[in-house]
Amino acid sequence: MKLSNLKIDSSKLEQGAWVGDIPGLGDIRLRVRGIGNDDYRRRQSELTAALPRHLRKEPAEQDKITNALIVETLLEGWEKVEGDDGKPMPFTADAALAILEDPDMRAFNDGVIWAAISVSEARKADLDADVGKSKRP
Repeated sequence: MKLSNLKIDSSKLEQGAWVGDIPGLGDIRLRVRGIGNDDYRRRQSELTAALPRHLRKEPAEQDKITNALIVETLLEGWEKVEGDDGKPMPFTADAALAILEDPDMRAFNDGVIWAAISVSEARKADLDADVGKSKRP
């Protein structure tokens, strides 16, 4: 395999992209930056360092860090998210955090992480091939 086939699209990792067809999220689309973007890594270090060492392995504390990382460095927007009343829910960091903190909404958390991983692993060669396929003669 050519090493060039392993290249990711680092601009998407940092700038983000819209992702749809997310397992478990129906027709919801998310605008996310890739896991491991510069802000993510910087903020992860800060949040972990601020936590006392004996709490770093506690699941509840890890969840708080993950939710903060999602809201602060990954999730930038959404489409087709509706409240229980069927009305579109506008994207805000507070609304996102409320969903992420609800233990019964784990599927949303998992979907955001899945989308961010897919952006961070998007291969440049695959994206170039997709662009070529989308052109009409």
